[in-house]
Amino acid sequence: LEAFVPARGPGVQGLGRTAPPRWVLDPSSGGRAVVVRGHVVWVPEGEGDPRLLTADVPGPMANLAVSEGGRWVVFTCDDDVWAVETRAGAPRRLTRGGSERLRNGSLDWVVPEELKLDRGAWIAPTSDRVAFLQLDERGVGIYVGDDGQGRRIRYPRAGRKNPRPRLGVVGLADGQTTWLDLGQPAPEYVARVAWEPSGEALLVVTLDRPQRELRLLRCPVGGEAPTVVLSERDDAWVDVPPAPHFVDERRFLWRSHREGYTRWYRVTPTPPAIEPLTGVEIDVPGRPYVGASDRETVYVGTRLGAARRRAYVGRRAHPAPFGPPAGFDVDAALDPTGTWALITYSNATTPPRRELRRVSDGEVVRTLGATSHPRLATLALARPE
Repeated sequence: LEAFVPARGPGVQGLGRTAPPRWVLDPSSGGRAVVVRGHVVWVPEGEGDPRLLTADVPGPMANLAVSEGGRWVVFTCDDDVWAVETRAGAPRRLTRGGSERLRNGSLDWVVPEELKLDRGAWIAPTSDRVAFLQLDERGVGIYVGDDGQGRRIRYPRAGRKNPRPRLGVVGLADGQTTWLDLGQPAPEYVARVAWEPSGEALLVVTLDRPQRELRLLRCPVGGEAPTVVLSERDDAWVDVPPAPHFVDERRFLWRSHREGYTRWYRVTPTPPAIEPLTGVEIDVPGRPYVGASDRETVYVGTRLGAARRRAYVGRRAHPAPFGPPAGFDVDAALDPTGTWALITYSNATTPPRRELRRVSDGEVVRTLGATSHPRLATLALARPE
């Protein structure tokens, strides 16, 4: 690919501490957007020549994303949202007026660093629109860095003004922007954004500045009034959960500390309904694996008062331990049908071992990897305490 791609400057950048991507894959078409010498090249699956997409783009890019079906590549540049068709045509600027004072799709210092938001633009699953976060930093003070380089950045010190967030939706075909209604009081932080599978609305997580009040809103793309799907409040601190992850066309997974430990729920936004997915008093930091059959859920957690992680199966109030016996640290992944689980386990005296187990009865079907070796038994290894 480097043979026909001219070299350029920094090219594609990451957001916050996230490294810039080397490529972005579209699973539905098999094509991928590949970063080559600072440019973005579209490489189709199978037959077809690669195509240079960003020859006319003025500066560094971020938020690199590919639409479902591989028709569009979307990115941000010069604090605006851009799009280019992978088969033909030049890059187009979808938003206007972006700058370091009014960011369209690009992020300030605080949002990726403190809220761990890793994107500023999101392509609709219908591949016809892009949602983007606008940050108005005109009221934010300038901070001169103390790294010896004298860098000047907009930084909201304690007690000073924050950037004002807005969420817009811009059409890929016509470039028309609709601003979403984020309710009242206006949020000080937009912390997470996710499209509904239908593309009719976005789910938006908002926070107040002290981070004691969280709201999950369903915002129609036409700008109509939002619906509060759920809200959470803590007098000390509300932790920011991951973005909603849809498990089917209507329901998504939600992580919460509302009961004093990390528990996962399945939520229906319209009408709002919430049901627990993981067990009582089991701290589950990672997302559970929900099979397509909807009969079983496999997750890894630590029962309150215990010291080691175990795998559990079932959505009952008292789920059954799954996998190796107690005494091991466990990780687990479920296949999309909910039939098989990949279990990896180890402890201080047992090297990692990986097994494929049947979910219905926990039986080991195959050992896929074991790092143990007969010579270990001949070594006088101290047993750690």
